[in-house]
Amino acid sequence: FQTDAFGEVSANFEARYNDAGQMLLNARYTGSGADAGVVLNGSDSFVSTPAGFCVRAINSANVSGACPTADSTCNAFVAAGVPFTVNVTPVAWESNSDADFCTGNGNTPNYSQNQLSLSAQLIAPSPGAAGTVTITPETFNVVSGGQVTLANAVTESEVGVMNLGVVAPANAYYGATVPSGTNFAVGRFIPHHFTVVGNTPELANAGACAFSYRGQTFGFKV
Repeated sequence: FQTDAFGEVSANFEARYNDAGQMLLNARYTGSGADAGVVLNGSDSFVSTPAGFCVRAINSANVSGACPTADSTCNAFVAAGVPFTVNVTPVAWESNSDADFCTGNGNTPNYSQNQLSLSAQLIAPSPGAAGTVTITPETFNVVSGGQVTLANAVTESEVGVMNLGVVAPANAYYGATVPSGTNFAVGRFIPHHFTVVGNTPELANAGACAFSYRGQTFGFKV
């Protein structure tokens, strides 16, 4: 215990709770020696949130969407606009430098919250656009127990390699906002098809003149 300049007595300590929820922390001081017979009780509440979410994607062939190199060398995952499955797991803190919430993090089975959504952050190519990640329906709920599976319910409108994250409503978990966390790259998302539009062909002259000689090679200008 420490006494400050105003005579306030306090004790600082670090506590760790490995699950989520709103908790009541109780403290008791039982005196001894000169404080024998003194008993002090106190309590206060705190909110513990998941450190973030592990987001895993798989396609209809049950192939993971993990893209370890986070670039164009990854195998094709799905075409833009084609539904795929996403598994979402709320997880506990492991370290301040944690860069992968799908490895080594414990689950937070107490956590439950409604109206969560997904976001997409472009990793490659650069420059480029992240497009829009869409869920059917637009939001999902996490109930106590852990993982949520969005089976063939997610689409991504753009091509490339993305980081998929969970967006929780602000200040809606006992007054706190649950962070998204960091996940592995997902991709490659590829074009679904190419559209060919017909045009009116225009011949290109072989030289600077408005004609070509007989037997002279020429090509298409358009």
